[in-house]
Amino acid sequence: FTWVVPAAAVASPHRPAIGLFATTPDDPRLGHGTSGMVFTAANIETTYRELKAKGVTFTLDLIRHPYGEGEGDQEARFIDPDGNEFLLHT
Repeated sequence: FTWVVPAAAVASPHRPAIGLFATTPDDPRLGHGTSGMVFTAANIETTYRELKAKGVTFTLDLIRHPYGEGEGDQEARFIDPDGNEFLLHT
């Protein structure tokens, strides 16, 4: 597994990063709509409500974990029209 920070991202206040991992043709995750993409939001509750109001299909409604900074990490999972799953995270 390798984290990549694109050169253009260094100047960005959002510091986007891309995680890459090697796989094999028999990997059970392949073909199941797992994108591995994570989107972060400054205000996840507002972002979640806005996406839901626009008709985005969530496979995991917004939850708060007991770990992380402050009151804990929050996450929700959603799919695109092709069934690929994405993570919205604090």
